[in-house]
Amino acid sequence: MGIHTNTKSRAGHLLAGAAFSAMLLASPVAMAADDGVDADDVVAALAREGYPVDLGEDLFGNPEIESAMGDTLFDVLFFDCDGDTCDTITFSAVYVSDTVSLENVNQWNINTLHGQAYLDDEDDPNLDFTILAAGGLTDSNLRKIVRQWAVSLAEFEDHIGWTGNSGRGAAASGGAAVASASSTIDVCNNSGDGVSIAYATASGGTDSAGDTLFLSEGWLNVDDGECTDIWESPFENCFYYIYAEADDGDYSGDYFFCTLEDAFEIIDTQCTADFERNGFFQIDMSEGTRMQVGHTIELNP
Repeated sequence: MGIHTNTKSRAGHLLAGAAFSAMLLASPVAMAADDGVDADDVVAALAREGYPVDLGEDLFGNPEIESAMGDTLFDVLFFDCDGDTCDTITFSAVYVSDTVSLENVNQWNINTLHGQAYLDDEDDPNLDFTILAAGGLTDSNLRKIVRQWAVSLAEFEDHIGWTGNSGRGAAASGGAAVASASSTIDVCNNSGDGVSIAYATASGGTDSAGDTLFLSEGWLNVDDGECTDIWESPFENCFYYIYAEADDGDYSGDYFFCTLEDAFEIIDTQCTADFERNGFFQIDMSEGTRMQVGHTIELNP
């Protein structure tokens, strides 16, 4: 009995697979809706995971997001766009280094599923993580993708022995995702009366399902005509929340967090029926240059 290759059988499997794929594509039940993904949904997922966000446009008018994980700045690029939705998104980070070899990059690609590495025209290492989103992505899916991107970035930096800021980050001092040392979020009370302020933001932790936990705190008493700092840079989150009470009313919004009458620090998981719940208004720090220069909230009559 001689040794032979099973070419016919393998070709049969390939043809059968192709026929099955064609059946799926032709089936109206199996085919996913052509939803794509909206840049605002990606912004929200990044913000809920605690990362700063600056949404803009690339040279072709497609959305482009700048963000950062620790000292590493990265972009989220959008392709195959139709109106507000795009079918492909790519998380991309660039490093300036002359010590990373092509062999090192190729070894990463051989051993790693999430994230493709390559050397650009200047022989600097890049890491791209491309997601096909033609069928749409839920908020939960997007947040899992953001978490996987964070893992891939950390593992890639360990793989190439990276210890400094990313090249784009070094070039972008004063860029959208980097806050100056003196930036603050502060509240100025112009209400004509004293106010008590509660505030909330992502705690940096997650619950057993992997969802972000929020920390609410209070109270800061601010006299009429006075201002107080609530948070100082670096701003690790995109969204921050404020609620203020005065004798003749309150300053509130649509985002509910737990409070107590006395001083408090409450994590989401500690919020029970014994606590009060108040609607906080949201401060979006990704707008304009807020990440660099801070932001002031005016409480007016």
